[in-house]
Amino acid sequence: MNVQINGRSLHLKQKDKYEQFSQELKDEIEKNRDIMELSLDMKPSKARSAYQLYLKDIAQKESMKFGDMSKYAEKWKNMSDSDKEEYLVEAKKQSLIYIVKKRNYDAMMRNELGKAPSAYNLYLSDHAGEFKNLSESFKMWKKADTATKNKYTKLAEEAKKEFQSKVREFKSRVYEKPKRHLSAFNFYFKDTYDSTKEKMDTNVLSEIIKKIGEKWKKLSDKDKEKYIDMSSADKELKKAQLKEYEENNYYTREKVKDLKSKKSLKKAESIKDSEKTKSSNQKSKSKKKSKMSKK
Repeated sequence: MNVQINGRSLHLKQKDKYEQFSQELKDEIEKNRDIMELSLDMKPSKARSAYQLYLKDIAQKESMKFGDMSKYAEKWKNMSDSDKEEYLVEAKKQSLIYIVKKRNYDAMMRNELGKAPSAYNLYLSDHAGEFKNLSESFKMWKKADTATKNKYTKLAEEAKKEFQSKVREFKSRVYEKPKRHLSAFNFYFKDTYDSTKEKMDTNVLSEIIKKIGEKWKKLSDKDKEKYIDMSSADKELKKAQLKEYEENNYYTREKVKDLKSKKSLKKAESIKDSEKTKSSNQKSKSKKKSKMSKK
């Protein structure tokens, strides 16, 4: 028996063979991702629910639009327990894998970063030699006056902020090589894709890309400048990330916005400097002219 796939006739046995091969490949990718997350102490992705797995399965089998979500939600509600079973079993399996990975990640975070010190911890470190044991130090902390407690509470708040920034920096580490920077057209494409698609009323990607490309060509240099600046800022960011990756085997995510603001400040400063030099040049010229007229 033959089946049609993308306009080609394929024997059913061949189809089953390739579907099995595809599933084995997906399982291998999932397994490798799990190993990588555990070995590199990466923050694990949350496990999918049975309903999310069902939606993923539907999306692979048929073209699913965002507006169809309510229809599939209704189907899921009306499904029998036996039909839901494969998704529930897979969800349970993913949930257990997530718990193992999350515990491993949390333990690594504690070992790597420790904890933010409390007001009492800071008081204890400053008065370590004054107590015979911890119980005595705790009693002294309880008897401490309000000014002393306020002092260490404030220090603890500052230490907590510093610790949180360390955690954010650590969590933002990426252990994959940074991708190439986006071009000015890439940023323009992102910016105009939704509006262009809506106006064209089509889901054919090649047609949308063609239309956006035509619009980009017609765009004035002044209108393109915004996207060129975004691209150059992204280029600087990727350079910095690549350098960090080569030195540490990871890079830290940064906001392009920060680099853009720095760049715009530099640009503003250079404009000011050029204006200053222009004005000074004009002054010197006017002085020369006045001297010449006097002669």
